[in-house]
Amino acid sequence: MVRSPAPVLALALLLPSTPALAAAWVVTDRSTLDALSVPGIAPPVSFATYLSGGSEAQGFSNPCDFGYSMVAGPSADALAEADLSWTQSGAQGILFELPAPSVSVVVLPSIDHGPFPNEGIEYTVWGSDTGDLAGFPAGWDLATLVTIYREGWVDSCPGNEPGDESDDFAGLYGFRDLPHHYVVVLPSGSITIFEDPSRTSWTAEGDDGSEEGWQSSDFEIDAVGVPVCDAGLVAVGRDVAGVAGEAIELDATGSLGTIATYGWDIDQDFAVDLAGAVVTHVFEAPGDYEVMLSVVAEDACSDFDTVDVHACAPEQADADGDGSRAAVCGGDDCDDADPEVHPGAEEVDGDGVDGDCDGRDDVGPPPDDDTGPPGDDDAGSADDDAAGSAPPAQDFEGTCGCGGSAGAAGGAAAALVAAGGALGARSRRIRPRG
Repeated sequence: MVRSPAPVLALALLLPSTPALAAAWVVTDRSTLDALSVPGIAPPVSFATYLSGGSEAQGFSNPCDFGYSMVAGPSADALAEADLSWTQSGAQGILFELPAPSVSVVVLPSIDHGPFPNEGIEYTVWGSDTGDLAGFPAGWDLATLVTIYREGWVDSCPGNEPGDESDDFAGLYGFRDLPHHYVVVLPSGSITIFEDPSRTSWTAEGDDGSEEGWQSSDFEIDAVGVPVCDAGLVAVGRDVAGVAGEAIELDATGSLGTIATYGWDIDQDFAVDLAGAVVTHVFEAPGDYEVMLSVVAEDACSDFDTVDVHACAPEQADADGDGSRAAVCGGDDCDDADPEVHPGAEEVDGDGVDGDCDGRDDVGPPPDDDTGPPGDDDAGSADDDAAGSAPPAQDFEGTCGCGGSAGAAGGAAAALVAAGGALGARSRRIRPRG
């Protein structure tokens, strides 16, 4: 619903605009948005500075319902902080300068009707290092909506439900690769919202578009800010392999931090498709895929990781027909070209082949039976009592009985190697930047 005419500022002539409610930059659905929503209010933010765009007309919302009154004044005053005063924008975006470069941005809305959460996130957010609008969107990065705070940014009237107050459904947006210093909030059909992932139905309530899906012709926002949060959040998604046409599990439980929401962008379209620490998805065609994982901490910090997924062709899953899935297809058959090699197979003594795929050839050289004199052990065996060899381990009070200092040093070295392996297993793959 348009609250008032939206005259264009002279400064806004260079601002990006969406002249018609047509193709959107982001397509999503209410079912997925519900999974990204968390109870409570948005964490504290440092407010951005308004630069240009929007409407000269502004308003002031009632704190506990959808009532409002129109107020004359510049947009800079209305957008300076979260104070229930808002500015409207129709076709053109609003440009802000953030207090410092950030990968996370919170947009605080002002809503006066449903549907929800649509009316709280009826725009897209773009970031830039320079704020140069020439050629937009070239030089600007599209942010991903990663979390929605159902109760907005202030609990004005205890006892109200989400959707009862004008500040409800504030959105947190994240930039995937680099922090940005400038943002544009772009309205007027730049986002399309369906009811569910099938994208076949949408609500008619508040729908201003003639295209498929729900779209809005304008928005009203109170302020834009950067979360005040601590470092330490790390998104870690496990690279995985599986079979095309079957459900493949995506796992983000290795991520670090106190995490509020997990999001998975399966098709790299800057919209979360699945939410949860562990999800499954069917990749219909064989191939290699990049899935974008987003994690959001309770303090609204966000981080991203690229997860590599290999979906092999069904005929490659068990090429040797031994009943075990090939490792390259997410299974545990270490040699899918040899039907004699697979988990559970019988090891062949001394053949140097890991027949049961347990990571080693279980059978080594025959042991020394010590039946001969020193230096004359069985062929291929080690002489553990030959001249010059280490004496047998002895027990001494206060020691471990591990064969002297050399044995102790060897044990310490082995422990360090094991620790190093464990640390290496936890190291994070760094994604290329740029």
